[in-house]
Amino acid sequence: MSESTLADAIVLAIKTASKETSKIVNEPSKTLADLPSFVEMFGRPDAIIKQELNKLRRMTPMNGGMGNISSFANKVNNCVAAIRTLNKLSYLSAPK
Repeated sequence: MSESTLADAIVLAIKTASKETSKIVNEPSKTLADLPSFVEMFGRPDAIIKQELNKLRRMTPMNGGMGNISSFANKVNNCVAAIRTLNKLSYLSAPK
Protein backbone atom coordinates (compact mmCIF):
# COMPACT_ATOMS: atom_id res chain seq x y z
CA MET A 1 0.00 0.00 0.00
CA SER A 2 1.46 3.33 -0.98
CA GLU A 3 1.72 6.28 1.40
CA SER A 4 -0.77 8.24 -0.70
CA THR A 5 -3.37 5.46 -0.51
CA LEU A 6 -2.84 5.07 3.23
CA ALA A 7 -3.22 8.82 3.77
CA ASP A 8 -6.40 8.84 1.67
CA ALA A 9 -7.82 5.95 3.72
CA ILE A 10 -7.05 7.77 7.00
CA VAL A 11 -8.68 10.98 5.74
CA LEU A 12 -11.76 9.04 4.62
CA ALA A 13 -12.01 7.27 7.98
CA ILE A 14 -11.78 10.60 9.87
CA LYS A 15 -14.45 12.22 7.69
CA THR A 16 -16.78 9.24 8.12
CA ALA A 17 -16.26 9.18 11.88
CA SER A 18 -16.89 12.91 12.23
CA LYS A 19 -20.12 12.64 10.22
CA GLU A 20 -21.35 9.82 12.46
CA THR A 21 -20.34 11.72 15.60
CA SER A 22 -22.15 14.87 14.53
CA LYS A 23 -25.26 12.80 13.76
CA ILE A 24 -25.22 11.34 17.27
CA VAL A 25 -24.55 14.66 18.97
CA ASN A 26 -27.19 16.60 17.05
CA GLU A 27 -30.01 14.05 17.45
CA PRO A 28 -32.32 14.64 20.39
CA SER A 29 -32.16 11.96 23.01
CA LYS A 30 -34.91 9.39 22.74
CA THR A 31 -34.38 7.87 26.17
CA LEU A 32 -34.47 10.93 28.44
CA ALA A 33 -37.84 12.22 29.53
CA ASP A 34 -38.50 15.90 30.07
CA LEU A 35 -38.09 16.69 33.73
CA PRO A 36 -40.74 18.77 35.50
CA SER A 37 -39.70 22.17 36.76
CA PHE A 38 -39.14 22.48 40.51
CA VAL A 39 -41.80 24.35 42.51
CA GLU A 40 -40.88 25.55 46.00
CA MET A 41 -44.24 24.18 47.45
CA PHE A 42 -42.64 20.70 47.41
CA GLY A 43 -39.69 21.89 49.47
CA ARG A 44 -39.54 22.56 53.18
CA PRO A 45 -38.68 26.26 53.49
CA ASP A 46 -39.27 26.34 57.25
CA ALA A 47 -36.77 23.52 57.75
CA ILE A 48 -34.22 25.31 55.57
CA ILE A 49 -34.62 28.55 57.52
CA LYS A 50 -34.36 26.78 60.89
CA GLN A 51 -31.14 25.15 59.73
CA GLU A 52 -29.72 28.54 58.67
CA LEU A 53 -30.69 30.10 62.00
CA ASN A 54 -29.08 27.20 63.89
CA LYS A 55 -25.85 27.84 61.97
CA LEU A 56 -25.87 31.40 63.31
CA ARG A 57 -26.59 30.23 66.86
CA ARG A 58 -23.68 27.74 66.76
CA MET A 59 -21.15 30.41 65.81
CA THR A 60 -18.43 30.99 68.38
CA PRO A 61 -18.70 34.34 70.19
CA MET A 62 -16.40 37.09 68.97
CA ASN A 63 -15.39 38.02 72.57
CA GLY A 64 -15.00 41.71 71.87
CA GLY A 65 -12.52 41.23 69.02
CA MET A 66 -13.31 42.49 65.57
CA GLY A 67 -11.18 39.92 63.72
CA ASN A 68 -14.11 37.77 62.59
CA ILE A 69 -16.57 40.55 61.83
CA SER A 70 -16.50 39.91 58.08
CA SER A 71 -17.17 36.20 58.59
CA PHE A 72 -20.06 37.03 60.92
CA ALA A 73 -21.48 39.59 58.46
CA ASN A 74 -21.28 37.10 55.57
CA LYS A 75 -23.12 34.42 57.53
CA VAL A 76 -25.86 36.85 58.57
CA ASN A 77 -26.20 38.13 54.98
CA ASN A 78 -26.46 34.56 53.67
CA CYS A 79 -29.15 33.73 56.22
CA VAL A 80 -31.16 36.85 55.37
CA ALA A 81 -30.82 36.13 51.64
CA ALA A 82 -32.14 32.58 52.16
CA ILE A 83 -35.11 33.89 54.15
CA ARG A 84 -35.93 36.47 51.47
CA THR A 85 -35.53 33.95 48.66
CA LEU A 86 -37.93 31.58 50.38
CA ASN A 87 -40.35 34.49 50.89
CA LYS A 88 -40.65 33.90 54.64
CA LEU A 89 -40.14 37.50 55.75
CA SER A 90 -41.80 36.91 59.11
CA TYR A 91 -38.55 35.24 60.22
CA LEU A 92 -36.79 38.59 59.83
CA SER A 93 -38.86 40.34 62.49
CA ALA A 94 -38.19 39.94 66.21
CA PRO A 95 -40.65 37.67 68.05
CA LYS A 96 -42.84 39.31 70.69
